Amino acid sequence: MPAHLYIAPAGCGKTAYLITQARAAARELKASPIVCVGSHLQVRAWRRRLAETGGSLGVRVLTFDRLCELCLDAAGESYAELSSELQYRLLRAVLRATPLTRLQSLTASPGLAQALQTLLAEIKAAAITPEVFRAAKTYWAKTAPGP
Repeated sequence: MPAHLYIAPAGCGKTAYLITQARAAARELKASPIVCVGSHLQVRAWRRRLAETGGSLGVRVLTFDRLCELCLDAAGESYAELSSELQYRLLRAVLRATPLTRLQSLTASPGLAQALQTLLAEIKAAAITPEVFRAAKTYWAKTAPGP
């Protein structure tokens, strides 16, 4: 089934139009349309509006994260996503076990782990690969002024 992206200003009837389209596609269970929305609040709103229009078996409303999970599952790929709390605890453990010269006095403070967690999230969001990160680290190590 092809994917379609609908973009228009707020309040112009996108949702009403797409509810009609999704219900028509799912009629008689000939297809199982997937509607991808931006947040869990929008998932609930969509489901409520579907119910108000008579409901629709087979229409799946989910977030982008859930869509990615479905695609990975369908491809047979396994993955694990750590919760924010678990990431923080893991970073604290790594900091305690890693001998740091310049930042050793900060390893016991929660702020360093929080800063690293934020930095890692930014690196992930920017899709920086380990190779690019290593190259940048090597470049800055060569060009940065000494202590």
